[in-house]
Amino acid sequence: MKKYGLKIIGIIIGILVGLIFAEIASRIYLSGKKYVSVGKYQAKGKTRPLTVKKIKDNNVIRIAFSGDSYTYGFGVEEQDTFPEVIERKLKDSGNNNIECLNFGYRGANVVKELKILQNKILNFSPDIIIHGFVMNDFTHPKIQKKNYEFYKKDKIKYRPFRKLEKHSKFLYFIDQAIFSIFGKTGKAQISNLTNLYSKENNPYFDIMINSLEELISKISQHKGIVAFFPHFIRNEPDHLFYTKSKGIVSSLCAKYNVDFIELLPSFSQKPYFKWWVHPQDHHPNKEAHNIIATRLIEALKNKI
Repeated sequence: MKKYGLKIIGIIIGILVGLIFAEIASRIYLSGKKYVSVGKYQAKGKTRPLTVKKIKDNNVIRIAFSGDSYTYGFGVEEQDTFPEVIERKLKDSGNNNIECLNFGYRGANVVKELKILQNKILNFSPDIIIHGFVMNDFTHPKIQKKNYEFYKKDKIKYRPFRKLEKHSKFLYFIDQAIFSIFGKTGKAQISNLTNLYSKENNPYFDIMINSLEELISKISQHKGIVAFFPHFIRNEPDHLFYTKSKGIVSSLCAKYNVDFIELLPSFSQKPYFKWWVHPQDHHPNKEAHNIIATRLIEALKNKI
């Protein structure tokens, strides 16, 4: 009996030692993934703070950035967002009269982005407006709410240790692995994106395309540029939603004489997931923001 007791104790100790090593390994792995917490961003709100006055000086060239969480810079520090990088690089090259204002709004769609443009951005008298378009921005608010509820239920079902994640990096890693393998959100996301650009499957298609067209027509009056972002997923150009959304946005840009910048080719030197801000978050990381800034500076040369 005593031998069995010792064996059980040995097994328990072995399991505990294994868990400790797993926890240490998980912390080492995740420590190399720079990621600003969601909680910190929630405390700051859905937009970056603006410190400039609405009325600009006559010698200032003001560039306004419109868009969603990609433009906002979810997951990276403010100084590493591409609007900040653009301002810094332009000033370093001698353009000291440049002001870059980031109006990116987390979770925005084109309906919301149009309202922000009309009610806020234009009040700052921008000389140039750069709009960052992400393919899921074509999602109507009612569909966004439905998608969020689906994700919430999916997360509850396939992240069994979610309440313990803040205490253990190992459990966080396990939870995310289970969610990635068994969760339905990833597959549903592709299906949802495809349906967005189908008039037959998207009941709000006309509302979204009319909002997008009005947005592009308004930025055309301010030396407009549309930056067409990748979604940073596998074989992206082969997906129907990519070709359809690109066709819609580029044709509207051509109609209103707005520069259309497709950013995906700028990220061909690495696998798609290397540009993620975190192993489970496909928002662009610091390096990706720098590449975006470099590409947009090229587009700005003839406008400044």
